[in-house]
Amino acid sequence: MEQVTVNELHFYRPRPSDLTAFLPYACSQLQAPFRLRILIETIEEYVSKTDDKAKKSKRDKPGAQAHTPPAQYSGEKQESAVVVAQDYDDEGDVVLRAFCDPAGKPVELVFYHCSQVPRLLLKIIGLCIPYNMQLTKITIRWGPLDGFGLYEIAKFLPLSQITDICLDDSPVSHCNYYLLLEQQTHLKILSLARCNLIDEDITLMASKLGHPLPASRTLAVLSLESNNITDVGARALGEALRTNRTLRHLNLAGNAITDLGASYIFRSLTQFPVSHDEITLKRRRMFEFLKMKRETYERCYRELITPVELESGRSRRKTISARSRKASTATLASYKGSAGDTIACKAETMANELLGAYSDPFHAAEMVVEGGETYCAGNFALSYLNLAYNALQCASAARLAAVLAYQARARGPGAGLLRAVLEGSALPPDCGAARAAAHWLARALAAVDAFPVKTTRKSEKPKFKNT
Repeated sequence: MEQVTVNELHFYRPRPSDLTAFLPYACSQLQAPFRLRILIETIEEYVSKTDDKAKKSKRDKPGAQAHTPPAQYSGEKQESAVVVAQDYDDEGDVVLRAFCDPAGKPVELVFYHCSQVPRLLLKIIGLCIPYNMQLTKITIRWGPLDGFGLYEIAKFLPLSQITDICLDDSPVSHCNYYLLLEQQTHLKILSLARCNLIDEDITLMASKLGHPLPASRTLAVLSLESNNITDVGARALGEALRTNRTLRHLNLAGNAITDLGASYIFRSLTQFPVSHDEITLKRRRMFEFLKMKRETYERCYRELITPVELESGRSRRKTISARSRKASTATLASYKGSAGDTIACKAETMANELLGAYSDPFHAAEMVVEGGETYCAGNFALSYLNLAYNALQCASAARLAAVLAYQARARGPGAGLLRAVLEGSALPPDCGAARAAAHWLARALAAVDAFPVKTTRKSEKPKFKNT
């Protein structure tokens, strides 16, 4: 692997759109106090797992040919390693692995076993984000990431198309992971396994997952495996699940959750009473939506009516006599009368397209009144729940079986939970509740498998497959 000195980099000025070349160049220009090595691997073909599980993404191993020497900077992309050579030992290198698509554009950046994840480097990546919208994943494994670095990631996250962030085995001393969930982003998958999270951290994160906060609309997978979460953190997550209808996958394996903490989560998956504060907040959300829709409608109406007003002004300026002025006014009145309804309909259609239909977890269709008390049908969006290797007893298995039975009765088999894991807990071998839960899960999966799955490949005829 060849090395490039800082002086040699001055002869070539890559653009931010060429991320793998721009990062070492920017580090050299800013005299970064670290040595950056970039390993480029090209993904030859991307195949969706839903299309064909047998096919996997093929990745070429990085070759020994170097990418950075100025003599080779001819605009052609090569599979190689980029090195900014400075007077540092290999032990202090920052190794960044970039997985690129066939066009040479990076789709994933991986920091793996790095001695440091410099904040300066994350700032440079943030500056390049608007020019690399194909980047969808950032992985930091076994990296000493600090709170300032996490803050830099949270800053450029709303400007990107990143949908997947993995920070497994990279505990942050400031524990400000909630910053990743504060703004409107495209983040769908967040993995924080073995990050030494405690209940206070989980409570802050769970407070960002309630409806209608930004993260409640996008985050679908949350992995909190092997942390220090107790019943307090489980309760906070259970409260978030009362209104969150986007989260599909929740992994809490390897924590210190007992039957009490699990009951808070299970309670949100069945019919639960709605408090007075929740009803008040629901009404407030509806009024805010109606107000926003009215404002959007008026803005769209003004945009549509402006050309009509300009046309009417031109017609008035062209009138010469009183007779022609009278005729012009009559024509304009008839035109407004005929087009006014059309413009109003168009403005309403535009407002509906911009805002979409009103949705709320406590919508009238989800509510029922029994005995003078209002109940919500429960969360049917969560389909995977992992509570393995926690301090659970048969009581949790019984509550799980009750949840599965309720969801099957309320929406039919296949609605709600499809997989729930309690392995590794202190369940006796002859636990009847565990067998009942397994029975309901098998029934739910069988109901899902009964539906035909249509392939999405245009080159093939539609096929039906039972998985």
